[in-house]
Amino acid sequence: MASSSTSSTPLLYSCIAYRTTILSEHTASAASQTSSLASIILPKIDHRTSQKLTYTHDQNFIHYIADASSDHPAADPSAGGLTYLVVSPSNFGRRIPFGYLVEIKKQFLARYNPEITDFASLPPYGAADFNSNLKQLMISYGTTQSGKQDAISNVQADIDNVKGIMTENIERVLERGERIDLLVDKTDRLGVGAHDFRVRSRGLKRQMWWKNMKLMVLLAVVVVFLVYLFVGFVSLRSLGRKRKVSEAHSSPPIVSINNGTFYRQHPSSTVQNESANKPMFPGLTFSLPSSSPKLEHWSIIGPSSSGKTTFLEILRGQHICLPPTARSFPYLASAEIAQKDHRLRVPSRAFQYVGFQGERGRLGQSATRGAYLSARYESRREETDFSLLDYLRGNTELNPSEAQEEQPTNGQNWEKIIRDLELQPLLHLPVGNLSNGQTRRARIARALLNTPEVLLLDEPFMGLDPSTVETLSSRLHLLAKASSPRIVLSLRPQDPVPNWITHQIWLNSDMTISYQGQRIDVTKSADSQYYSHVLRKLSTLAQSQDKSVENSSEETDVTQTRKRVRRKYPKQSVEGLPLKDEVKAEIGEPIVEMKDIVVRYNAKPVLGAWQETKDGQLHEGLQWTVCRGQRWGVFGPNGSGKTTLISLICSDHPQSYSLPIRIFSRPRLPQPGQPGISIFDIQSRIGQSSPEIHAFFPKTVTLRQVIESAWADTFLSPPKLIYENDAAVDTCLR
Repeated sequence: MASSSTSSTPLLYSCIAYRTTILSEHTASAASQTSSLASIILPKIDHRTSQKLTYTHDQNFIHYIADASSDHPAADPSAGGLTYLVVSPSNFGRRIPFGYLVEIKKQFLARYNPEITDFASLPPYGAADFNSNLKQLMISYGTTQSGKQDAISNVQADIDNVKGIMTENIERVLERGERIDLLVDKTDRLGVGAHDFRVRSRGLKRQMWWKNMKLMVLLAVVVVFLVYLFVGFVSLRSLGRKRKVSEAHSSPPIVSINNGTFYRQHPSSTVQNESANKPMFPGLTFSLPSSSPKLEHWSIIGPSSSGKTTFLEILRGQHICLPPTARSFPYLASAEIAQKDHRLRVPSRAFQYVGFQGERGRLGQSATRGAYLSARYESRREETDFSLLDYLRGNTELNPSEAQEEQPTNGQNWEKIIRDLELQPLLHLPVGNLSNGQTRRARIARALLNTPEVLLLDEPFMGLDPSTVETLSSRLHLLAKASSPRIVLSLRPQDPVPNWITHQIWLNSDMTISYQGQRIDVTKSADSQYYSHVLRKLSTLAQSQDKSVENSSEETDVTQTRKRVRRKYPKQSVEGLPLKDEVKAEIGEPIVEMKDIVVRYNAKPVLGAWQETKDGQLHEGLQWTVCRGQRWGVFGPNGSGKTTLISLICSDHPQSYSLPIRIFSRPRLPQPGQPGISIFDIQSRIGQSSPEIHAFFPKTVTLRQVIESAWADTFLSPPKLIYENDAAVDTCLR
């Protein structure tokens, strides 16, 4: 709060402020109205540097001293924002007001120590107790003679201080002048030294020039020498490549067939039924190189019963070849094979065959099959449930002989095969619990452990989902690229052909070769033939239905043929059936009812480990109803539970008895007032075909017996046939 007095003094108004905040002030006369000048002057003051200035306003002078942070290096930074201000008449001069300001600054900082006082945090009039000091000093300096003398002495002290500084600066300049003579002498000496330096540097320049010339000559010699070495190295490498190419061309093939014809039995006069011993692949010419500049990866493609498996068996040395000299194995008789492994001289050992038809749930003839279909779903381990490790080691006999050969479980080859085929987490699982993709990788690993020269894979992608096919194909590519071993695939026309396949053989249904050679040429010709066949088939079907179809000749351009088929028959399948039902099917009563189905093996859920919302309620597990007239498709990757779901419907799964499942509106077990449905009733009303069932069919059963087993309790029991059933079987066999 400001203070005022009525004593007459020429110092009209005085204040102390932190930037624009007045901390203390005093007005000599309220009638002078000079206190408002502070609010005008304070915002204009810059505290980056210290100032001592005077402003003019009407008949008054406004004098102030502004501090900067550099004036108080050891104090709080806020001390650099203080302003000391006084207003006096213009005829009062400047000497006494500035002396007054010096005095109030001295007393204010003595009372408020800047080292411990934060002026920025003080509120307005936060130093009001200093108002009385301002009043006394204004009266003393403005009215009393002693005050005026004090002001003069203060100003004189400032002048003496400035004078002392100037005197000190002049003395320093004089001291520098005394050293000018020394600088002149040094300059003369430097001039003489510079002349000597120019002379020496000129000589040094000549020496460095000669030295550089010597280095350039030496560098040129080194470059010429390196070029000579590079040219020699390239020449030697080219020579070595040519030598390898010549060796590859001169290296004997693994198998060579030259105009050979093959038979299952020797075509002698004692053979009564010549149709059962037809010639296979007459005039076959085929060669599989042991090494070549460009790797050759072969695939054998053909429909069912075209002889894909037979062709692979011929490569292994099976079946009778006429003439006998048409088939040979030159590479297996070479010294290189003798040094590697003498057992590989036998074609059946050098060519390892792996087939996959009907092998799901078991690992071929070398693994023990379950005694019944439901065995694979039981969580209890039997003595015949060999682990994958046992299978890979060849330990799958219930009564093994002491001389039985067992695969070692250590070594680089074992670790590499297990790692490349990702079998390490599966080694201790029963082979019956492996999925399709895992089973095939296991069988490939077993064949690779025998270190063959050629691996023959018969339809390896059949029944696998696209992701598993891609994974298995990439693993096979790694093996084929390293030629360890060489790989020959047999595929169906609908199977995806891996990109790394370079050569193909297309087979006809009568065990003859349609196309053979590089993939790009064979694929173009085979596609053209296939789509032309489709076009002719659809045209014949359309003509039989009295539709107008223009007859066209054979198309050779594959793209045009495809477009023609899609353009002319956009709504028909290859068999001529409509892609959509023309009449909407009527939905009847429920056939299969499943509620809250969760299948677990011990504590591990394998099906139904989810929640579903049905009719506004949250249910645990699978909720599924199949009604008469509906067509359902179950899709999922290998190991997702598709086979488990089908086994619940067909009651092959033991847990189908304990789960809430109703088949044909009847439960599996009897309930009060309602009998259960037996497995024989289910099998008589539901047809099922799967690789698991095919694996249990005896090899001695004929094709007709397999079809007739649809009307039998089992595939070995007599079927219960009527005339219509017999006619249906005859129709299928035509």
